[in-house]
Amino acid sequence: MQGNGPAVRPASLPDVPALVELRLANAEAHLALDPDVYRLPQPEAVIEHFTAVLSNATGRNAVLVAEHDAQVVGMVEVLRLTRSTAATATHPRAPP
Repeated sequence: MQGNGPAVRPASLPDVPALVELRLANAEAHLALDPDVYRLPQPEAVIEHFTAVLSNATGRNAVLVAEHDAQVVGMVEVLRLTRSTAATATHPRAPP
């Protein structure tokens, strides 16, 4: 990448605090849009989630971070989830 833009790289365990901050900020924005659908997950659940995902090297999931001036400024997460968990911003739904 040329210029002074952010660099994208795989997330690692030292990134967990920044990932939690980003997840909670995203959840707050979604909660403001529709509190019937979205919620603010507990920080401890989000910490456990990212620690587990980043510790599991199966290749099933991917978390990438955007880093600028040695600071994580964004993220993308691709997971194979089938339902809401305590770490997600959506309310759990009862099965139909």
